[in-house]
Amino acid sequence: MESRDNNYYDVRAQDVKLEDITSSAHNAKILRMLRDDDLASTEEEEGALYIVDYTFDHGNTIFVKEGDDWGWLGYFIGRNKQIRNLHLFYLPKDGDQVDAFMEDIKHNKSIEYLDFQHKIEGDSIIDRLAPFIIHNTNLKQLRLFEVDLGFDCAHRLAVALIQRQHKSLTRLSLKYNNLSNVALEEIIGALSGYTQLVSLYVEENLSRRDQKYYDMLAHIIDLNCITSSKKNAKILGRLRDDAWHKKEYLYITDLYDDENGDKYFIVEEGDDWGWLGYFIGKNEQIRGVNLYCLPEEEDEMDAFMKGLCRNQSIERLDIRRCDIDISSLSPFIINSRNLRALELWNVDISLENASSLAMALSRRQHKNLTRFVLSRNNLSSEALAEITAALTGYSSLESFSVSGNVLIGRDGCVSLGAIIRVAAL
Repeated sequence: MESRDNNYYDVRAQDVKLEDITSSAHNAKILRMLRDDDLASTEEEEGALYIVDYTFDHGNTIFVKEGDDWGWLGYFIGRNKQIRNLHLFYLPKDGDQVDAFMEDIKHNKSIEYLDFQHKIEGDSIIDRLAPFIIHNTNLKQLRLFEVDLGFDCAHRLAVALIQRQHKSLTRLSLKYNNLSNVALEEIIGALSGYTQLVSLYVEENLSRRDQKYYDMLAHIIDLNCITSSKKNAKILGRLRDDAWHKKEYLYITDLYDDENGDKYFIVEEGDDWGWLGYFIGKNEQIRGVNLYCLPEEEDEMDAFMKGLCRNQSIERLDIRRCDIDISSLSPFIINSRNLRALELWNVDISLENASSLAMALSRRQHKNLTRFVLSRNNLSSEALAEITAALTGYSSLESFSVSGNVLIGRDGCVSLGAIIRVAAL
């Protein structure tokens, strides 16, 4: 591609035959609209332009093929004053064409949303994109999808965000970018002055979800992106911001409840169990949690339980109809200072689970349980004996129920004699 400066385009812009610099009459029409600041709007999106290499019928779309001049396309976008949303779903393999295109895009001052979705190495685009990020005064939303960002690329993106004078970004989405924790931390550090940022989405990356990961993102992650509904997002927001009413219990269920919607987290596809557990774990106001469902995937279960087990304010935990490995709950039972009531219904406590429960109860420093329910769990006499033996020292225990456990025989009944008071048999 021949060398061109701004003067080359300026002196030819009004006279160039658009059909000669595009691959189709349709693309020539879009270029004319860009040149003449006459970009059509759709009902769904005002001032939007899509650049794709496949059939895509959505408003103003450039269907890129051989014969399209990327330099001219970038020039007309750079000078246009009507584009609000630029959806860039394709770039050519020719580096010179990319350079020509990006060199002129940086002059645009009207774009508010840059949506870059193209599987590409970060080295091929971040440096070229940086001038646009730094100098565009209206940019409010930036999305990078399937851009391979190693640490060096993440660092250069962070530098561009730091150098940007207008900290006007409200949304930043980095999905499928192979971001490591270190790279993510670099970017988050660059966002410190972006007081208008309300949404950061960084899912589907290489980042390892440790406590630091959650702590870094907790106050800037878009809650709507980690939940299946606005109602669930609102519940997460109340948990995160310690705006939970102390008298309200949180219900986590996969069954819809219309009457108590503001405290029922209705789990569906799209809800992130790791974040739910994290916000419960960090909350200092919640007093009761009712778990009526749990994730089936092991990694989701681990992430949720690790978060839940950090909570120190829960006084009552009620788990029903869940397939749970009691060992995952053990850290909570052992370390929770305020737990007064523990209820396990229909969780099918095997001898192994009973052993884990007994171990946690015996190691618990704060033996302040007042209510303990183990109803309808298929408890055997042997399992019950292990659990009751671990309750030695629980002098505050007022109610202990093992109703509905038909497998408990005479030996199991004898073991209950160690309990101060039995509420139901």
